[in-house]
Amino acid sequence: MNKETPIIRPVQEIQEQLADLDEVIHVAENYGTPDLASKLGMRSLLGERGDLLDELRAARFLETKAGAESALERNREHRTRRSPVSSNDDIHVDIHSSVAVYLQIENQIQFAIASGRLKPGDQLPSVRECAERLGVNPNTVAKSYRDLEVMGLLYTRRGMGVFVNKNIEAKCREDCRRRIVGRLHEDVAEAKASGMISKEIIEVVKAGFAADSSPYCEVPASVVVLAKVSGK
Repeated sequence: MNKETPIIRPVQEIQEQLADLDEVIHVAENYGTPDLASKLGMRSLLGERGDLLDELRAARFLETKAGAESALERNREHRTRRSPVSSNDDIHVDIHSSVAVYLQIENQIQFAIASGRLKPGDQLPSVRECAERLGVNPNTVAKSYRDLEVMGLLYTRRGMGVFVNKNIEAKCREDCRRRIVGRLHEDVAEAKASGMISKEIIEVVKAGFAADSSPYCEVPASVVVLAKVSGK
């Protein structure tokens, strides 16, 4: 036959019962009669009090253990959060670009979420850390983070940092795709209007993919060379 595991009640419940019992013991000690029955009754009360104290110690131990395990789990979760956007190789800015710097940062974080490089719960660098790495004003990074929070893509945990929100990957991917497809359409329309044929446009696209360059970086030489018009 298996021995049943004792059920430990909440600390507060045990403390309340102990307080009631102490009041009964106090009355018995000060106003009770000194006969044998009273002595036996007091012994029973004191025994019950000892049992309650043992139960209280066990309950406090379990509460402390549960609290420590919960804190350990929170710390473990915090330590294991990845921070993919954590080096200069992840975000690039070009101060000479026609795109504002804060938008360059916003866009690249959105691209990282859309592509899966940034996942829900991932932590971003602090405003100061990101600003130092990119060599920009902290207010610029703060504006980017704030805008992305307003969009629902990021959230801030006081004292811990900025994190990627949950359940936003599909929406972010769709928004990025719609914006980029629209821009590509405009670029292709301009290319056609300038006299470029589909083969030339496809060559530029292939060269861009092969170069594996990041947004807002200098245009690679393999792409620049395609801008030259060959003699006919």
